[in-house]
Amino acid sequence: MPGSALTLGAGILFGVLRGSIIVSIAATLGATAAFLIARYLAREWVAGKIAAHPEFSAVDQAVASEGWKWWA
Repeated sequence: MPGSALTLGAGILFGVLRGSIIVSIAATLGATAAFLIARYLAREWVAGKIAAHPEFSAVDQAVASEGWKWWA
């Protein structure tokens, strides 16, 4: 379901101000939960899936040893 539909629904259901506050809090909590799941629970599963692809493994190893480089 698109996020915009949920946002509009919250505005209709709770009013514009209260709906906006609820949507902001819920979106932040959802993004935090997704990050924590990806970081701590799904890391090994994803690492196993990309191990068969040498390109992804090379990127993962480079980032692990040198960090992200925003300028190349």
